[in-house]
Amino acid sequence: MHIILIPGLCLDGSSWEKVTPMLEEAGHRTHALTLPGMESKDADRSHVTRRDHVDAVVVAIDSVDPADGEVVLVGHSAGAAIAYAAIDARPKRVARAIYVGGFPLGYSEGDPGGYPAENGEVPLPDWSDFDDVDLVDLDDNGRAEFRLRAIPSPEGASRDPQQLSDERRYAVPITVICTEFRTETLRSWIEQDLAPVREFTKIRDVTYVDLPTGHWPQFTRPEDLATLILGALRGRAAVPEWFGAIPEADVVVRPYPAFQKRTGGGFYTAGLPGQAGTYLLGTFEPENLSKAGLEATAFHETYPGHHMQVSVVLEKGGAHPVLKYFFNSGMGEGWALYTERLADEMGLYSGDIDRLGMLSNEALRAARLVVDPGMHVLGWSRERAVEYMLENTAESEGEVGYEIDRYLAVPGQATAYLTGSLEIQRLRAEAEARLGERFDVRAFHDRVLENGTISLPMLRSEIDRWVMEQGEPATAP
Repeated sequence: MHIILIPGLCLDGSSWEKVTPMLEEAGHRTHALTLPGMESKDADRSHVTRRDHVDAVVVAIDSVDPADGEVVLVGHSAGAAIAYAAIDARPKRVARAIYVGGFPLGYSEGDPGGYPAENGEVPLPDWSDFDDVDLVDLDDNGRAEFRLRAIPSPEGASRDPQQLSDERRYAVPITVICTEFRTETLRSWIEQDLAPVREFTKIRDVTYVDLPTGHWPQFTRPEDLATLILGALRGRAAVPEWFGAIPEADVVVRPYPAFQKRTGGGFYTAGLPGQAGTYLLGTFEPENLSKAGLEATAFHETYPGHHMQVSVVLEKGGAHPVLKYFFNSGMGEGWALYTERLADEMGLYSGDIDRLGMLSNEALRAARLVVDPGMHVLGWSRERAVEYMLENTAESEGEVGYEIDRYLAVPGQATAYLTGSLEIQRLRAEAEARLGERFDVRAFHDRVLENGTISLPMLRSEIDRWVMEQGEPATAP
């Protein structure tokens, strides 16, 4: 993909220099724009308008040959409004927009507030003029470096009304990376129908992600920002190639609340029908967290795992009412673990370390098949179970202790993951063998999910029925 990065006020294209390397390592081509009037501190910006900035982005879009890859726009702060206007000008050329600490500003809504102007320019204000939340993670050295690189923005580019005319812009999916504000805060602004966020109610596909930091994550958390940008380009974007039924409900990613801040790993909670699901992610003492399994867990909990699994049934309306809310771990957790491996088929993992995380997760689930019955059937002691887990998984001693206590409290539940995953893999392999070229993986996945978390024998009967409906080739006598 071609990723066009649009800076916010007082910044030029070099502001993305700590973000672009990871994007390029992932195989994307980056275009970090320096907008008109932002070439240097001495540049003439007296007659530069918002339209000039929008046109510069449109020129960048047009410079990409459609046969050479899709275009994604990333706009930071005020750059989000510029990106949105460029989408309005080229709605069929932009595959996705990612707004970092900014909003898709609507028609005729200028920016009468914001930074104060001086002699036709908008310089970077004194730090005392910013809210504390804006400056989170931006230490004294970071502020000094920012001040040195800051370039006054053209007043017209930030004050001119937004000009929009093509409603096809609503069809372009967007991801909003919430930085100094959280997703729940943004949602409350949308519910209040505040002018700067009014367009959100019209855009058909919106994904919200929290990145707790200040207003300039490209300086304070560049690697995490790059990771979220890459995540926005994978996952849901790849889903249509593997599934026919795609839920409309968004999934929101946010850290555990303060009272649960020491909680590790990730946890998914579904919303009511038509509402977003929530993926809570452990972020306590991030310097001590391994990143190897983060992607596998994210796929397990969101797309194409639990969020998709639950949302499809809640929105479909055809499943038995009991099965909309009943959770059978064999099918439920089996599906989520299956999708960790499926994500590899879909090309979603960022690199080898992330794939190793997937394999490490599988090793943990395999060890559960030994340890759980070892304690509950064969009479293993807790110490023997801990020793086995430490010898055969990559988990730490503390993590193993938590796992073993969980198995003691809920016998059999932990064995459901790999048992269910293996059964789904087996059913898919058998269907592929029986149907040959007529096997459609999208239809197979839809059939697996459509009835909710039914028992594994019920799932086998359902897939057998589906294979027969496809017209299984007759075997030779």
